[in-house]
Amino acid sequence: MQVNWSEIKAVIDSKNLSAQYVTVGDNYWIKAFDGMFEVECLIPTDPTHADTIDFEANYKPTANAPLKTNVITAFEENDKRLKCARGEATYASNECTISFQVPTGGRWIAGGSAFTDAFYPGDYVHTCQLVDVDNILGYGANTVLANYEDQDITSTMQGWYFEPDANNTGFIEIEPIGGYAFIYEGLYLVLNFTKHPSSTATKVFVNVWWGKEE
Repeated sequence: MQVNWSEIKAVIDSKNLSAQYVTVGDNYWIKAFDGMFEVECLIPTDPTHADTIDFEANYKPTANAPLKTNVITAFEENDKRLKCARGEATYASNECTISFQVPTGGRWIAGGSAFTDAFYPGDYVHTCQLVDVDNILGYGANTVLANYEDQDITSTMQGWYFEPDANNTGFIEIEPIGGYAFIYEGLYLVLNFTKHPSSTATKVFVNVWWGKEE
């Protein structure tokens, strides 16, 4: 459940819980767990913000203590229902883009695949990014929140090549590392594709499988 900082710290105090948090961009993503029950909120990392001052002084030092729960992996939980989405795009000047806006409730992404209508060695996924197109987090329109191509390696080695598949099509499949990854509603998963100048591919098709808590 999404709440504000005052509400989540009231739960932490009343239940004697340890706050659980990660830093996402310029925000603390904070959760409190009590068995199967959980609440969460986002507060800015801005050290002048009142909620941030309170969190960093009184809760952050003891945060992220091990949870006293049964060991159940994300793949074993039964709180998510599979949702499937698809998209396609036509190459123009050897480039094309497919964008998925995350629907209401956010999504726990499990993976995705892409294929082209004709394979050629050198066709590839150029970038895969999480983008705040509509400035819902307040950092400016089209802010890139995460890059899934490895930007720490030389630019000529970033991204993923298509592999040859049946009927001379190109195929690629990607899964997250470490279980499902949560994406907030309203954000965009944006994939950019580049084909070799000699490639005869005209279109790219993408399947995404993710889950919604229902």
